[in-house]
Amino acid sequence: MKKYALHVVLALTMFASVAASTATPTIDFTLSSANNGADTQVSWVFGNDWLSGSSVTSNGALWGIGIGSYSSFINNSFLADGSSVTFTVQNAGAITNLTTGTTYQITSVIFQSGGGMDVVSLVFDNGGNVMSHTGDQISYTPGTDSYTVSLGFGNLVTGTYTMDNTITSPATAETLTIVPEPSTYALLVVTGAGLFCLKRRKA
Repeated sequence: MKKYALHVVLALTMFASVAASTATPTIDFTLSSANNGADTQVSWVFGNDWLSGSSVTSNGALWGIGIGSYSSFINNSFLADGSSVTFTVQNAGAITNLTTGTTYQITSVIFQSGGGMDVVSLVFDNGGNVMSHTGDQISYTPGTDSYTVSLGFGNLVTGTYTMDNTITSPATAETLTIVPEPSTYALLVVTGAGLFCLKRRKA
């Protein structure tokens, strides 16, 4: 576990804003249980507006790309306020500035907690400087984009989170979904069935 300056963390909500020419571009991040909860499966999908053949338009200096900043989804006992943990990934996707012709490979994923907001971010191979100017066209080429990391799934709070868009203009529609473990689904089904039977008996 290491501490990183926020300019290295690369949260899109803090460092950049982008807009699609026809619609708000989307990024969806999913965290799910792996290896019976001992690890976490991390996956992300960039919407069609980002993909090769299309592009989004930068509204200024794009320091990095990330999944943003959400209300707390990290168990506070796991990650102290202001600290972060980094996981290296290989063969992930890449961002290309179509205006300059420069490509930046995603090499790691960072989880960070701080100030009542938690962050998931994607870090580039050059330390995060995807230099762009207003009007630059930026595209994403998918890679593996799904990895098992050594983060106990129990350290995360299940639910669906949307990015705080108030500090981006215009905003990217970013969603983080933390999927309950299969055992949780089973418990919900059993509980629901029990309540249904009880209701029928009373009727």
